[in-house]
Amino acid sequence: MCGRFVIKSPLMDIVEYFEVHDVRTEDRGPRFNVAPSTQIPLIRDTGDARTLDAAWWGFVPRWAKTLDSGRRPINARCETVAKSRLFGPAYQQRRCLIPADGYYEWKALGGRRKQPYYIHPADGEMLAFGAIWEPWHEGDPDGITTTAIITTPANAAAEALHDRMPLMVSRENWEEWLLGEDPSDLLRPPADDMLTWHPVNSAVGNPRNENEHLIDPIATDEDE
Repeated sequence: MCGRFVIKSPLMDIVEYFEVHDVRTEDRGPRFNVAPSTQIPLIRDTGDARTLDAAWWGFVPRWAKTLDSGRRPINARCETVAKSRLFGPAYQQRRCLIPADGYYEWKALGGRRKQPYYIHPADGEMLAFGAIWEPWHEGDPDGITTTAIITTPANAAAEALHDRMPLMVSRENWEEWLLGEDPSDLLRPPADDMLTWHPVNSAVGNPRNENEHLIDPIATDEDE
């Protein structure tokens, strides 16, 4: 799954990296503990222009009577997203990219013990999570956009940490993901050598904790 991630790159670096033409959101500065139910950047493409907007992380279908009615899933499984009543229309018509520098995952150690890890690209580049978005307008004249990140089975290298991971769309596939009719061939985990990771402090488990040291590596019993 993907429940926390990091956006430490400056807004203009994101704009340049993703070749954005129209910026419609403000720079919120580096974020080292992005949590559900907060606003996150969203990259969309109309075919004429690629835009950078903001959306609430937690998918709300357009038929929901209120934003608080029912669950607000943050992830959609790649195996079922296309045929899902909840996610299917958005997958077919409203795909997007979520920029990130890395994400957190918790490795089960036995009992209730879990060790968080920071996972990021081995080459230092940014990640592009494959996601879907949904408009929700009732009660808000400006409209509200919500989103969910698609997940895939973990690749062979990362499955020791967790059995799921966010869908990562490579640069050469951005256009197909954003504008293609059927991007189902992209619903797969990344290459085993794409990512690297290290254990981090359990403070990341509290969404109120927000500082650059959350991604610093720490020593664990597994290192001994």
